[in-house]
Amino acid sequence: MKDPYVYENGVLINNFSIKDYETLKKYEQNIVNIKFIKIGEQNFGKNDIESLKKIHKYLFGDLYPWAGEFRTIPIEKTEAILGGDTIRYSMPKDIEKNIKSILKKMNTTNWKELSIEDKAKVFAKDIAELWQTHAFRDGNTRTIVTFADKFSRSNGFELDLTIIKENSTHFRNYLVKASDGQYAEIGYLERMLKACIENGEENKKVLNKKSVSNNKIRSRSRINNRENSR
Repeated sequence: MKDPYVYENGVLINNFSIKDYETLKKYEQNIVNIKFIKIGEQNFGKNDIESLKKIHKYLFGDLYPWAGEFRTIPIEKTEAILGGDTIRYSMPKDIEKNIKSILKKMNTTNWKELSIEDKAKVFAKDIAELWQTHAFRDGNTRTIVTFADKFSRSNGFELDLTIIKENSTHFRNYLVKASDGQYAEIGYLERMLKACIENGEENKKVLNKKSVSNNKIRSRSRINNRENSR
C-alpha cells in the first residue's frame, strides 16, 4: 500500500516541503521543543480522544498537514530491541474503538485509592496500551507522554518528566517491550513510571511547603503594615 504521508523518498510530507530527512528532523526538534516550553498554557480539554488529537495538533501542526488526524494506513516499525521485529499496532479501523476502551478504563479507575506502587503498575499498562494504538502517522510517543502528564495531574498525582526526557530512548524501548504481545515485559516501564510518580509527589510537597511559607510571609507583612499605619 502506498504511504500517503511521505514523499517518494520516504520523508514525511511537511508544510515546508523539506525532503531531506536530517533537515526535517532538526526542524521538528526545534519546533516541538518550543511547543513544550509553552505547553502549560494550553487547554486540551477532557481526557478523551479529542484531547489526544488536540495535543498532537498542537505539537506538530506547524510542521505536518496531517497533525491531529488518526492515520489511515497500517504501519510497521523495525525495533532494534526486538531484533528487527515490529510491534503489532492497531489497524486504522480499530484505532478509535481501542482508544475509547482504554480511556474508559483509565477514567473509571479510582487513582487516589491506589498506592504509588499499584498506581505505577496500572498506569504503565494503560499507557503502554494507549501507545500501542499508535494513532498517528508519527509523533506518538511525545503525544502519549504529554497526555500521560495531563492525565496524572487531573487525577491527583504528578509525573517528574525530567526522568523521561533524560532517558527518552530507554522510555520508548520500555514501551516497545511492554507492547510485545506474549513476550511483553512491562516491569521496566513500571519502574520508570514509579520513579516519575515518586519524584513528582516529592516535588509537589516542596512546592506546597514553599507556597505555605510564602503565604505566612505575606500574612506577617500585612499585619506589620497595619500596625505601622496605626
